[in-house]
Amino acid sequence: MELKCPIEKILLPIDGSEASKRAIDFTGFLGSCLGKGLNKVSILRVITGGYLSRHLAYIDFRAEELVRNSEIFRRIRDEYIEKNIEPLLDEVEMMLKKNGISAMIEKLIVDGDPANEIMRIADEGSFSSVILGRREGTNIGRVPNKVVHGLTKQVIYIVGTQGLKRESFRILIAVDGSSYSIKGVEHVACLSNLMKDYISEITLLRVINTAFLMERLKSGIDPEEEAQGILNEGVDLLLRSGISKELLKTKVRIGIPFEEIIKESEEGNFDVVVMGREGRSALKDFLIGGVSSTVLQRCYKPTVVIIGD
Repeated sequence: MELKCPIEKILLPIDGSEASKRAIDFTGFLGSCLGKGLNKVSILRVITGGYLSRHLAYIDFRAEELVRNSEIFRRIRDEYIEKNIEPLLDEVEMMLKKNGISAMIEKLIVDGDPANEIMRIADEGSFSSVILGRREGTNIGRVPNKVVHGLTKQVIYIVGTQGLKRESFRILIAVDGSSYSIKGVEHVACLSNLMKDYISEITLLRVINTAFLMERLKSGIDPEEEAQGILNEGVDLLLRSGISKELLKTKVRIGIPFEEIIKESEEGNFDVVVMGREGRSALKDFLIGGVSSTVLQRCYKPTVVIIGD
C-alpha cells in the first residue's frame, strides 16, 4: 500500500520566541525527512504594529490612521523590518537549510493580527500544514488556539514544550473509527515510513466513552469488541503501508475521552499525539470544540497534531 504524504507546503509562522524556535527545529527535521516530497516552506512574520507605539503615544487618535499611512511612518516600518525582521527570517532560512531542507524557502512579512493573517495566508496559499510552537505553561496561547479552531483543511502541528527528541520518539494516535481518525492513521503511516529510523513506538488508543456505554450495550453492541475492531482497522492500515509490526501497540481505556488521552500521553511519555479534528458525530467523541480542544490545552509537553479535512 503506497501512501502519498499530504505535506507538500508548510507554513511556519515565527516571532523570535522560544516556542517559535521549537517549531523551527521541528520543521527542519520534518522537512528533511519529507525530502523531495516537500515543495515549499514559507516562513511568516506578522508585524502587529507594536514597534510604532512610542511614535504614536502623543498623537491624537483621530489622526492616527492618517499618520500611519504617511511617508515618515512607512520609513519607520521599513527601517524596523530591515533591522529586526529580515535578519530573523534569514537566520531561520539558514537553520532550515542546515537541517537538510532542499525545498524552496519563501519569506513573508505582513501587517495585522497574527492569528487572522496566519489563517488567511494558509487558506489563500493552499498550504497543507501549519506548524506552531506552544509557549511554556499550561495555556496553549491565543494565536495557536485561534488558528487550530479557525483552520479546517490543514494539518496543524502544535510543537510541545519538550521539543523534539530526534534520536527516538513515540507516537500516540487517538482513533474512533471516523474518517478523521483514519486520516490520522494514514498521516502517521506516511510519516513513519519517512522517519522509520527515529520512531520507537506507535500506539493506537481507543477510549470507550462512559457517557455512551449503557447506550451501546442497550443497542446490543459490545463496546470492547467494537473498540478492538477499530484498533484492528488502524493496525491493518499501518501494516499494509509497510510499518513494522514490532513498532505497533494497541490500547483500550474506559472513561472520559480527553482525560484518558491525556493520561495515556503522560503515563506513556509520548512525544507526538495525533487526533482527528472531528470524530463520529453520533457520539461526539472527538469534536475540536470538545475533546481535541481540551487535549490541546492540557497536553502541553508533546507535539499535538490535529488532522484537518
